[in-house]
Amino acid sequence: MAERDEVGGTVTAASLLKKIFRVFHEAEPKWEILPSRNDHVAQLFFLLTSNTRRGEMDNFFDASYSNATVAIFYKDYTHETIENSIARAKDYIAKHQATPPRCATAWPAASSASWPR
Repeated sequence: MAERDEVGGTVTAASLLKKIFRVFHEAEPKWEILPSRNDHVAQLFFLLTSNTRRGEMDNFFDASYSNATVAIFYKDYTHETIENSIARAKDYIAKHQATPPRCATAWPAASSASWPR
């Protein structure tokens, strides 16, 4: 969805993890990736969450960390843009998950879809 013309940007927990991983590699842009090793991902999550106050991660996860959020920011907020984006998100999730998606929109220019990990 991030490649669509109407999308201005996206924010997820993965975005934050990529930034942290890059910092540990002299801030080289080529290292702004998700690590392939589970223990490295776990360490990044620990670093991300260890210094946060209650509620600071609410934009990225639910309280049990069983649902994640993808925030999508649009260049405009026309009805057509939002409706098409929600439909694309539901189609993608339906093809990749057995559980139906729960979608919510935040007016004026953002929409997010969350689904169980």
